Amino acid sequence: MGRGSEAHREFAQLPVRRFCLKVINTIAAAARWAVFESGDDSVGERICGQVRTYFDCLNDLGAFADDRFIVECDAGVGARPDADDHVVTIVLVFHPASCDGPISLTLHLSAAGCRVSSTAFAPSIEHCA
Repeated sequence: MGRGSEAHREFAQLPVRRFCLKVINTIAAAARWAVFESGDDSVGERICGQVRTYFDCLNDLGAFADDRFIVECDAGVGARPDADDHVVTIVLVFHPASCDGPISLTLHLSAAGCRVSSTAFAPSIEHCA
């Protein structure tokens, strides 16, 4: 996650990298069921609820620098009709306690597994309540 890219300097710190990998693996395992569901708004809402509950627990443990984070999910509502795969996309923005600034990640879950990318135009947690 942090090698070979100037854009991912925050991942160069080992504790931040480990924390992000733990978050990614936990969410990918917990939301795996959604790949096999029909793509509608209720699936996305259920995933967001699960991830927000997980983030609330992490926040209670002091894992975040503040209590602001963003979780957005597209559970295939905007899927292309020419694509066979059902892909669930989860956008995460959070500020780990041991990091200088917020981190944004996009998880793409499919039957083949989980792919993670940085989020180019992530929502800002500065405006979260």
